[in-house]
Amino acid sequence: MKPVLLYVLHSGNLYGTERMALATLDGLRDEFRPVLLAPPGPALEEARRLEITASPFRNAAELALAIRSWLASQQRIAFAATGVSHSLVFMALNLLYRRPCIHVHLVHGGTDERES
Repeated sequence: MKPVLLYVLHSGNLYGTERMALATLDGLRDEFRPVLLAPPGPALEEARRLEITASPFRNAAELALAIRSWLASQQRIAFAATGVSHSLVFMALNLLYRRPCIHVHLVHGGTDERES
């Protein structure tokens, strides 16, 4: 079975960061089982349209429960996040589960090109 690529977004909108996350999940589905976690919004709907497993979270506690569930059910996992707190939650939980993982933290730009 393919390892899960769990991608956590800080926003559920469909701006550039979210569209790139969806393109990444879609493009890597030959190597990974794509999963998107994001706040409620159109990104989750687009993920479902692309047949990507998608789940909402509204706060850090809900995100931690979702990440914990994936860590508990997988032997290996790849994790990508756009929020520092999301990466910290994953790293803290994986101290308990000790799953072999790939962890990528993505830094996104702002809305103004000159200030990014």
